[in-house]
Amino acid sequence: MADEYANIEDLAAGIPDGDTTLLEATKLVDGSYQPISVTPKKIVKAGVVELIGTLEAGETTITFQDASITADSTLDFYTNVDGVVPQRRQSVAGIVTITFTPMNFDLGVKVEVR
Repeated sequence: MADEYANIEDLAAGIPDGDTTLLEATKLVDGSYQPISVTPKKIVKAGVVELIGTLEAGETTITFQDASITADSTLDFYTNVDGVVPQRRQSVAGIVTITFTPMNFDLGVKVEVR
Protein backbone atom coordinates (compact mmCIF):
# COMPACT_ATOMS: atom_id res chain seq x y z
CA MET A 1 0.00 0.00 0.00
CA ALA A 2 1.26 3.48 -0.84
CA ASP A 3 1.99 6.07 1.84
CA GLU A 4 -0.85 8.32 2.93
CA TYR A 5 -0.56 12.10 3.32
CA ALA A 6 -2.70 14.54 5.29
CA ASN A 7 -2.80 17.01 2.41
CA ILE A 8 -1.54 17.49 -1.10
CA GLU A 9 1.28 19.81 0.02
CA ASP A 10 2.74 17.05 2.23
CA LEU A 11 2.54 14.68 -0.72
CA ALA A 12 4.42 17.18 -2.90
CA ALA A 13 7.07 17.82 -0.23
CA GLY A 14 8.45 14.32 -0.76
CA ILE A 15 9.14 14.90 -4.46
CA PRO A 16 12.60 16.28 -5.36
CA ASP A 17 12.76 19.73 -6.98
CA GLY A 18 12.75 19.55 -10.76
CA ASP A 19 11.19 16.07 -10.84
CA THR A 20 8.58 15.88 -13.59
CA THR A 21 6.75 12.94 -12.05
CA LEU A 22 3.05 12.94 -12.78
CA LEU A 23 1.05 11.80 -9.78
CA GLU A 24 -2.47 10.69 -9.36
CA ALA A 25 -3.67 10.96 -5.80
CA THR A 26 -6.81 9.42 -4.44
CA LYS A 27 -8.50 11.32 -1.62
CA LEU A 28 -9.49 8.76 0.99
CA VAL A 29 -12.64 8.81 3.13
CA ASP A 30 -10.69 10.21 6.11
CA GLY A 31 -9.56 13.17 3.96
CA SER A 32 -5.97 11.99 3.52
CA TYR A 33 -4.34 11.42 0.12
CA GLN A 34 -2.91 8.22 -1.29
CA PRO A 35 -0.63 8.85 -4.29
CA ILE A 36 -0.37 6.63 -7.36
CA SER A 37 2.66 7.34 -9.56
CA VAL A 38 2.12 7.06 -13.29
CA THR A 39 4.31 7.66 -16.31
CA PRO A 40 4.54 11.38 -17.03
CA LYS A 41 4.03 13.01 -20.35
CA LYS A 42 5.47 16.48 -20.65
CA ILE A 43 5.60 18.48 -23.87
CA VAL A 44 7.30 21.87 -24.13
CA LYS A 45 6.60 24.07 -27.15
CA ALA A 46 6.76 27.83 -27.71
CA GLY A 47 7.04 28.60 -24.00
CA VAL A 48 4.04 26.44 -23.07
CA VAL A 49 4.48 23.30 -20.97
CA GLU A 50 1.79 20.67 -21.53
CA LEU A 51 1.27 18.14 -18.74
CA ILE A 52 -0.93 15.24 -19.82
CA GLY A 53 -2.43 12.41 -17.78
CA THR A 54 -5.41 10.10 -17.41
CA LEU A 55 -7.94 10.14 -14.60
CA GLU A 56 -9.16 6.56 -14.32
CA ALA A 57 -12.86 5.75 -14.11
CA GLY A 58 -14.20 6.27 -10.59
CA GLU A 59 -11.27 8.42 -9.47
CA THR A 60 -11.83 12.08 -8.64
CA THR A 61 -8.40 13.72 -8.33
CA ILE A 62 -5.35 14.00 -10.54
CA THR A 63 -2.18 15.83 -9.50
CA PHE A 64 0.58 17.13 -11.77
CA GLN A 65 3.98 18.06 -10.35
CA ASP A 66 6.41 20.12 -12.41
CA ALA A 67 8.92 22.91 -11.76
CA SER A 68 7.23 25.06 -14.44
CA ILE A 69 4.23 25.63 -12.11
CA THR A 70 4.90 28.83 -10.17
CA ALA A 71 2.89 31.46 -8.35
CA ASP A 72 2.97 33.57 -11.54
CA SER A 73 1.94 30.77 -13.92
CA THR A 74 -1.21 30.88 -15.99
CA LEU A 75 -2.82 27.43 -15.99
CA ASP A 76 -5.32 26.27 -18.61
CA PHE A 77 -7.20 22.98 -18.10
CA TYR A 78 -8.54 20.65 -20.79
CA THR A 79 -10.27 17.26 -20.97
CA ASN A 80 -10.90 14.93 -23.87
CA VAL A 81 -14.68 14.94 -23.25
CA ASP A 82 -16.75 18.01 -24.16
CA GLY A 83 -18.57 19.55 -21.21
CA VAL A 84 -16.49 17.82 -18.51
CA VAL A 85 -14.82 20.51 -16.43
CA PRO A 86 -12.98 20.43 -13.10
CA GLN A 87 -14.98 20.95 -9.93
CA ARG A 88 -11.91 22.33 -8.15
CA ARG A 89 -8.39 23.41 -9.05
CA GLN A 90 -5.68 24.01 -6.49
CA SER A 91 -2.07 24.97 -7.14
CA VAL A 92 1.04 25.69 -5.13
CA ALA A 93 4.57 26.15 -6.41
CA GLY A 94 5.44 23.02 -8.39
CA ILE A 95 2.12 21.22 -8.11
CA VAL A 96 -1.48 21.47 -9.33
CA THR A 97 -4.36 19.28 -8.17
CA ILE A 98 -7.55 18.99 -10.21
CA THR A 99 -10.77 17.47 -8.85
CA PHE A 100 -13.63 16.13 -10.98
CA THR A 101 -16.91 14.45 -10.14
CA PRO A 102 -16.51 10.66 -10.41
CA MET A 103 -17.18 9.25 -13.89
CA ASN A 104 -17.60 5.72 -15.20
CA PHE A 105 -14.95 6.18 -17.92
CA ASP A 106 -11.28 7.18 -18.14
CA LEU A 107 -10.77 10.90 -18.70
CA GLY A 108 -7.83 12.48 -20.52
CA VAL A 109 -6.62 15.61 -18.70
CA LYS A 110 -4.18 18.25 -19.92
CA VAL A 111 -2.77 21.28 -18.12
CA GLU A 112 -1.04 24.00 -20.10
CA VAL A 113 1.42 26.03 -18.03
CA ARG A 114 2.38 29.49 -19.33
